[in-house]
Amino acid sequence: MSIKESARIAQGNNFMGLICRSSLLNVVPALVETIKELGLVLVADTSDEVEPPTQKELSTNANTMGVADWAYRMPDGVNGVMKANGILRFNDMIDM
Repeated sequence: MSIKESARIAQGNNFMGLICRSSLLNVVPALVETIKELGLVLVADTSDEVEPPTQKELSTNANTMGVADWAYRMPDGVNGVMKANGILRFNDMIDM
């Protein structure tokens, strides 16, 4: 089943929204707009992502190749984030 089909089913069954992997939203940013157009809340699941290194770790590490792994920006339109510890954090305001 595709994400678009899942979004249509969620809308048809009066679900609040969808949770999608943040890596998927990063690769296909058009999904954000598709889900938002259906009036659904969108939560990005970041549970499989590596925590960003501390400033001390960055200064001691001369190799900057790993910086791109954690320097990820959440796409516009995402209403909340699910962390690896199971905490779901919504933005201050959700526009429908």
